[in-house]
Amino acid sequence: MPVIQSQGCPINVETEGAANAPVLMLCNSLGTDLHMWDAQAPAFAKDFRLVRYDRRGHGKSGAPKGPYTMEMLGRDALAVMDGLGLKTVNWCGLSMGGMVGQWLGANAPERIGKLILSNTQSYYPDKAMWEARMKPVREKGLGPAADPTMERWFSKEFRESAPDQIARMREMFLKTPAEGFLGCCAAVRDMDLRDTHARISAPTLVIVGLKDPATPPAAISVPAGPRAPTRRNTELALLLFAMVIVTVFSAAVEYGLMNKVTGDFWVQPLLLTLVFLVAHVVVRFLAPYADPAILPCVALLNGLGVAFLRRLDFVADGVKAADRPSLPVFGGDGIRQLAWTLAAYYPIGISRNPAGAIVLTWQQRSHNE
Repeated sequence: MPVIQSQGCPINVETEGAANAPVLMLCNSLGTDLHMWDAQAPAFAKDFRLVRYDRRGHGKSGAPKGPYTMEMLGRDALAVMDGLGLKTVNWCGLSMGGMVGQWLGANAPERIGKLILSNTQSYYPDKAMWEARMKPVREKGLGPAADPTMERWFSKEFRESAPDQIARMREMFLKTPAEGFLGCCAAVRDMDLRDTHARISAPTLVIVGLKDPATPPAAISVPAGPRAPTRRNTELALLLFAMVIVTVFSAAVEYGLMNKVTGDFWVQPLLLTLVFLVAHVVVRFLAPYADPAILPCVALLNGLGVAFLRRLDFVADGVKAADRPSLPVFGGDGIRQLAWTLAAYYPIGISRNPAGAIVLTWQQRSHNE
């Protein structure tokens, strides 16, 4: 188990699974350590390089005097990634771990591949509630807080049916250093991540609990920022938007509405590219969560593709440039143009790395989403 230094604090880390597998980094709740995930770790490690760590103030990590901040905790997570040589991770955070995940998604988006925010919050308007939780811990330690915490974490039915698991979690909670617990409580009390949500670009899954008093289903609408649509739905909407533009532009050419400005062979695809770029600006304003690489890449490849296909047609038919026909909407050129747009969209738009994308299969796409 490596120990990684972060801002003068030692962070205890545990890794398992294949070194070349996709990385899944887990972040636990307030008052627990990395062993919170022991029951899930073997299954996760079959498919992922699993990274768990004790948050500052918890487990075997250091517990310097607080208060802590969400930025401090987020930078601890980045230090762990840097210490392990990880450029990008998939993040799963429960409760406070989800709060750290929100900070990372907004402030270090290039480090987060996919984001799971489970039973978490982004802002607590009632600061007095946290003061009420912190006061008895300052005076008497974590003992008086153990039973109320178990009642918040687990339903009555679960507490009665799984006493051994409750006892294990209670023991883990009581082992948490009081100074670390208080420092993290201050970070949760003072956080306000609502205005940062628009900067989260990673595909994100938000989980709430029907019997969780802290994050019931209604809590999913708590953040003040706009609610992000799913990545797939947003990109499909952009594809349809792009197709409409192609069809309308092709129709304008077919009916001679743009003959005066398409006299040169390269003008038409360049104009089409310009139309796509204008559409990109509009879509980025209306749908800020969409991949910014989609429309520019589609526009460029569409323009080049149309020019290339029309050049092949001219050569094959022996048609001089001055006598070439207009581009029909549903004729051979029009269909090929739409097909090229789709072909360009699929590997470029779905991937978050346009330069490195070649092909994504439907199986990969379904797995990723």
